[in-house]
Amino acid sequence: MRDSKKADKALAETKSEPSRHIKELEHKKEAVSLKIEEIKEAGSGAWEHLKGVLKKLLMILNIL
Repeated sequence: MRDSKKADKALAETKSEPSRHIKELEHKKEAVSLKIEEIKEAGSGAWEHLKGVLKKLLMILNIL
């Protein structure tokens, strides 16, 4: 019975891990969206700045 409870707990933790990861990615997506809006409002030089932000985002996603 004790092993069954341990297995159930491990399974629950395993299932919650992807949800936590998805929430982290959603948070990062929101941050990127806000940054893109700032760039749109900034005007001149915005494209170069956007490319830099996108490179940073790709680096972050590759780390995950």
